[in-house]
Amino acid sequence: MTLHLTARRFFYILLAIWLLAGCSEPVTDNDDEPRAAPQVEILDGPQARTNEADAVFSFQCLDERSCSFFCRLDDGPSEPCESPITFEGLDDGEYVFEVFAVDDYDQESEAQQWLWTIDTEAPQVVDFTGPADLTNETSATFEFDCSKEDCQFSCSLSSQAGGTLEAATNCTTGKTYTELADDDYTFFVVATDAAGNLSTPETYTWTVDTEAPVIHVLDAPPPETTDDWAAFEFECINKPTCSFECALDYEDESGVVDQGDWENCTSPHLVDELEAGQYTLYLRATDAAGNQATESLAWTVVPIQWAAVSSGARHTCATRNDGSLWCWGRNDSGELGLGDTSDRSTPHQVGDDNDWASVSAGGAYTCAIRDDHTLWCWGQNNHGQLGLGDDNDRNIPHQVDVGIDWNHVSTIRSHACATGDDGSLWCWGRGSAGMLGLGDTSNRNTPHQVGDDNDWNALAPGGFHSCATGEDDSLWCWGNNSYGQLGLGHQTNRNTPHQVGDRTDWDHVSAGTNHTCATSDDDSLWCWGWSNAGQLGLGEISHRITPHQVDDDIDWVTVSAGFDHSCGIGDVDSLWCWGSNSDGQLGLGDTSNRNTPHQVSGDEQWTDLAAGADHTCAITEDRTLWCWGYNYYGQLGIGDETDRTTPHQVEIDTD
Repeated sequence: MTLHLTARRFFYILLAIWLLAGCSEPVTDNDDEPRAAPQVEILDGPQARTNEADAVFSFQCLDERSCSFFCRLDDGPSEPCESPITFEGLDDGEYVFEVFAVDDYDQESEAQQWLWTIDTEAPQVVDFTGPADLTNETSATFEFDCSKEDCQFSCSLSSQAGGTLEAATNCTTGKTYTELADDDYTFFVVATDAAGNLSTPETYTWTVDTEAPVIHVLDAPPPETTDDWAAFEFECINKPTCSFECALDYEDESGVVDQGDWENCTSPHLVDELEAGQYTLYLRATDAAGNQATESLAWTVVPIQWAAVSSGARHTCATRNDGSLWCWGRNDSGELGLGDTSDRSTPHQVGDDNDWASVSAGGAYTCAIRDDHTLWCWGQNNHGQLGLGDDNDRNIPHQVDVGIDWNHVSTIRSHACATGDDGSLWCWGRGSAGMLGLGDTSNRNTPHQVGDDNDWNALAPGGFHSCATGEDDSLWCWGNNSYGQLGLGHQTNRNTPHQVGDRTDWDHVSAGTNHTCATSDDDSLWCWGWSNAGQLGLGEISHRITPHQVDDDIDWVTVSAGFDHSCGIGDVDSLWCWGSNSDGQLGLGDTSNRNTPHQVSGDEQWTDLAAGADHTCAITEDRTLWCWGYNYYGQLGIGDETDRTTPHQVEIDTD
């Protein structure tokens, strides 16, 4: 609006004329006192800082006299005005409003001013920081500032699971939340400037995750292995991504520990060039939120050593702890499984596979079970003892397959028996004396199940008879009984299993040519049958038709019956032999028979034992292999064909 100053100028002109005319009397009230100039009071106006584009002012004269008002905005002219007065559509900026009054006596007041600023520009939240997008911290602190001075802030918090956790409240930078549960969160902050302008709400979204990763090991070495390397596969199963670190600790055989440092690793992870000793691989998984979990995987690297040995009629086979199978000795029927019929005087590996679990050397043939519970046989087959459906010899392993998984196999002169994983018992080969237990005396060239029961445990075919224990530790025998080797109290053959007495505490049984020995749960040893060379160990050469106890001063662990001699392991792993000793098979340093157990001298502690026709082999606690006795075909495996009357170590040339 525009105000003209004509009235004011007119007032000053009249005042000048009056003074020149000599009228110098001041304006007075009725009581002749001088009259004071009016005073203006601005009653109301905009805030000092506002975002309103319109400004309204109200004002008055203080002493209620009649006044005329003159208003001016900034540097504009003063113009007559009335209270209230409005200024509309003002732009952003600083403003000065001025008002003065003139009373009826043309006295003018001092001008009053009102200063204010219009600011409609919205502020912005700046320098906004908070926690990591994904964190395992249960507290969160937010720093923020305003693009303008003198801002106030309002904050709120919500989560995906819980909705609004905190309604909007006044806040300051450094706003902190604590004890946050695992969830997705959104933090809101709004700035309000001094003029009342609001910023656009700024949001900060993050995830709290305190759940530790779960390490799932897909592949690791077995608890004990001969491999000088180990492969590991692993993953996190509850997080989309994890980083891994590995550390390898090693303890050698003397107990010296070498602790490895943490290093970044990925799956699959390979460690190699390992020496014998105990190892622990530590896995540390870190997820994207920084949570960690550790897992330890321990295993032992052992040197390649002998695991078990089996002595046949004129050959020997043994497994090593790397799963390899080795045979030596007589081979005219291919019983060594080497693809030919040449004898060997040192151990030779059967094939290249390292998956053999057990082996049993028979008369002139061999059977073995692999890790996958398949059964394989080779060698002489004139009575169908290979179980392959014919009578043809084999000089390499052939699978015996009747559709079951095999658990244990035992061979002797010309027949074999085996148990399945389901506890079933099967026999095949020569059956002339009923030793197959099938109710007749016919040969079988494939495995036939003995009875219908699936409760068989240990088994031991002999020369022309067989014995086995049941799951209840009862003992059963069948076949030739000319010398009472069935232990049934008579000498009549049986072509089906018959229980030996009524005891149910038998532990291990072994059958020789015409005698049988077994241990019981109370560590006692019992033998029966033919005793022409003292093989029963009873101090005489009379045969027995029922079990008789052998040397009750010894706690017996196991026993092995050869053709005409026997050996057993007693307490503190001592080794004892008795019976025929014509070829030094007792290991006592001479060739004299013994009719009671005699200890095989030496400081070794023995853990595995196998008596053959007229030679014996055994393994010590430190897994070395020793053989003695008849050696015409190299069955002792010591590189020549000379008999030995004391144990000699069997070694493999690794060059």
